[in-house]
Amino acid sequence: MHKYGVSVKGIGVSLPSTVVKNEDLTALVETSDEWISSRTGFRERRVVSGNEKVTDLAIEAAQNALAYAGMTGSDVDLIINASSTPDYIYPAGCGVVQQGIGAPQAFGFDVAMGCSGLIYALGIAIQFIENGTAKTALVIGADTHSRYTDWYDRNTCVLFGDGAGAFVISRNESPSETDILAMDFMLDGTKGQEIRLPINRDNCPLVEPRNFEEQSSVYMNGREVFKFAVGEVPKIIEATLQKAGLTPQEVDYYVLHQANVRIMNSMSERMNVSPEQLIVGLEKYGNTSAASIPLALYDALQAEQIQPGATLVLCGFGAGLAVATAVVKWNCIDRRKSSSAETVTDKSTEKV
Repeated sequence: MHKYGVSVKGIGVSLPSTVVKNEDLTALVETSDEWISSRTGFRERRVVSGNEKVTDLAIEAAQNALAYAGMTGSDVDLIINASSTPDYIYPAGCGVVQQGIGAPQAFGFDVAMGCSGLIYALGIAIQFIENGTAKTALVIGADTHSRYTDWYDRNTCVLFGDGAGAFVISRNESPSETDILAMDFMLDGTKGQEIRLPINRDNCPLVEPRNFEEQSSVYMNGREVFKFAVGEVPKIIEATLQKAGLTPQEVDYYVLHQANVRIMNSMSERMNVSPEQLIVGLEKYGNTSAASIPLALYDALQAEQIQPGATLVLCGFGAGLAVATAVVKWNCIDRRKSSSAETVTDKSTEKV
C-alpha cells in the first residue's frame, strides 16, 4: 500500500534560439523540404550553438516548471534528469541543475533511457514520493542530439532537434488522491542495437589500441524502429490503460513521443483512436528525444487544447528498445501571476 498520492504541479520547457529549417539542410545533403516534411512531419528544428550546454536547457525548463507550479528550488527535494547527451559523464546533470535552481537540499541522479527517459524518470520519482522519501520532485528530459548527429547522413540528420522539458510532482497526503492512474514499462535489449550512439575513447597506450568500427554519431535502423513502435508500443499502451480501467477511446489525449508523424499516425490507427485525440507538436522541433513529450504537451496547454481534468496518455519509446507509459489525470493549474506570461522567450534566429 502506498503511503501517499502524487499530484502534477508544473510543466516547463526550454529551447535553443537557433532554428535550422528543412531548406537549410539542402546545403549538407541531397534533400528537400517536401521530402523531409512528407516523411516525418518536421519542417524545422532548434539546435544548440556555440557553448550552449544541455544543462543550460535543463535549468531553464526546470525554472519554468517551478514557476508554473508557484514554487522555487527551495521546495524541491528530488531531481531526476533524463538525458542521453550529457555535458559530462560526471558530475551528473542533476547536480548542475541543483546548483542552477538553488536547491541544495535536493538529492538526485541521472537516467539515460533515450526517448522514453522522461517517463522512466517520472515513474522513479513517483516511487520516491509514494513511499515518503521525497515530497516534491523535479523531473527533467533534456537532449542535444545535434552534437551527436552525422549531418551528412540524410537518414538521420533530418530527424533530430534539441530541447528540454520538465515536470514538477508533489505528495498528496491521501494515497487515493493521485493524478497518476497507471504506469507500465518494457525493455527489449535484444533489439537495442537498432538505435545506438557509440562512445569512442582510446585504450591505455600500454595495451593494444581499439579499432573503432563506427563513428560517435547516432545510428538508427528506421525500418526496425518503425516496426517496433507500430507493432509493440500500442500493446504496452493498451495494457497500461487496462490497469487504469480505461479503453483507448476513453482517453482524452495521447501525448506520444514525437518520433515522426507517420509513426504516431500509424500507432493511433492501430489503437483505433481518432486524430483529434492525438497531440502532434513536432513540426517546429523535430525529434527532441527525452524532451519531446513535455514540449508537445506544453504547446497544447498554451493553445488551451487541453483543459484541467483531461485524461492523458504520456508514452515515450525508442532507444533500448524501451517503452514507458503513464496514464495521467491532468489537474495541473498554471500558477504564474499573468495568464499571458510566456515561460519561453522566443529569441529564435534562422540558420542562413
